[in-house]
Parts: sequence; structure tokens; C-alpha cells
Amino acid sequence: MLSAYELENGLEIIGSKEKLKSAIVNSYKDHRIAMAASIMACAVEGESTILDADCASISFPNFYDILFSSTKKI
Repeated sequence: MLSAYELENGLEIIGSKEKLKSAIVNSYKDHRIAMAASIMACAVEGESTILDADCASISFPNFYDILFSSTKKI
């Protein structure tokens, strides 16, 4: 199980790679959730979908360019 909590000045994500699996993740248009879920998706088997992933450009316009160039899994 993966849990995410909004803090006053950030976001805390609690989970374990051993329990992660591919999934459809709703970012709720939160750039932090979209980026964290995208990185986690690279660590698991199978295909994941991040809804509204383009919101990552709010804080990091080149995020997906860098992520895709840094991993073999896209």
C-alpha cells in the first residue's frame, strides 16, 4: 500500500518497492504526485498510467525529457 500525505511545506509518500505494482495513478493535477508516481513507475514491472502527468511542467518543464533519457523503461 502506498500512502501520500500533504504537509504544510511538502509531501510525504510512504511505501515499499516490494509492495509496488503497476497501476493507474490520479495525480489530481498535483505536480509532486505526478513526478513521484512517474519515478515509482520506473521501478515496477508492467505499465503504469499517470493521469494529468503533464502538470509536472508546473515546477519542472523538462522532467519527462530527463526521466526518459535517464531510464530504459518508458
